[in-house]
Amino acid sequence: MSIAERTTEQLLTIGEVCRALEVEGIARSASWVRRHEDLGLIAPFRTRSVGLRLYTLADVEALKVAIRDREGSRDVA
Repeated sequence: MSIAERTTEQLLTIGEVCRALEVEGIARSASWVRRHEDLGLIAPFRTRSVGLRLYTLADVEALKVAIRDREGSRDVA
């Protein structure tokens, strides 16, 4: 996705993503978010100047689904 396509969406820093998850009652660290980025679950935009990761609301939703799926699999076991 290009920057032009992403500028129409709200972009969040990694700290804002963590806070958005916390508001949902899901406490997760920045390293947890980056680990899921490394796994390919989300693909944040990186600014050229400082390499800042910027995430979309869709990225936050994907993380929520990953959390629910993992927690759901623990309940079944």
